[in-house]
Amino acid sequence: MFSEPLINLIGPAKLLMAVILLQCGDAGQNVIARLALNQGMSHYVFLVYRMAIAAVLISPYALILDRKSRPKMTFSILAKTMPLSLFDPVLDMNLFYMAMSYSTATFTSAMFNILPAIAFFMAMIFRLEKVNIRKLHSQAKVAGTTVTVGGAIILTLVKGPELNFPWTKGKRSKL
Repeated sequence: MFSEPLINLIGPAKLLMAVILLQCGDAGQNVIARLALNQGMSHYVFLVYRMAIAAVLISPYALILDRKSRPKMTFSILAKTMPLSLFDPVLDMNLFYMAMSYSTATFTSAMFNILPAIAFFMAMIFRLEKVNIRKLHSQAKVAGTTVTVGGAIILTLVKGPELNFPWTKGKRSKL
C-alpha cells in the first residue's frame, strides 16, 4: 500500500507530532493554570484537580494496555514508588504553581525548562557526568545546555508586546 521511503518517514514524523502535541498541551495547561490562579484558586486545589483529571484519563489505558505486562505490586515496589510520587509530581508541581501564582507564566515556564540544565550542572559537580570537550557527544551536551539556558534567559528578559487576554482585565504583570 505505502512505499518503503514513505513508511520510513512516518515513524520520525509520529515522534515529532507527539512532541509538538505535548508542548502545545503543556502550554495550554499553563494558560489554564494561570487563568485559575488569577481568579483566586489555590495552587493546592488546582494541583488536586489536575492530578485527579490525569488519573481518570490515564488509568483506563494503563489498565487495558499494561495489565499483563507489569510485575505484581510488592512492598519493595510500593516503598520505592511512594517517595517518587511524593517528590516528583506533588512537590515539584506545588512549587511550580506557587511560583506561577507569584510571578508570570512565562518566567515560571522558562525556569521549569532549565531544570535539565541544572541537573546536568549538578551531575558535573558531583562527578556523575564526564565531559570531555574533545568528544562530539560531550560537545552536544554542552551545546544543548547552553542553548537551553540561553533560551530561558531570552524568554524572560525580552519584553514583547503586552497581550491583553479577557481574564487579565487590564492587570499588569508582576515582573
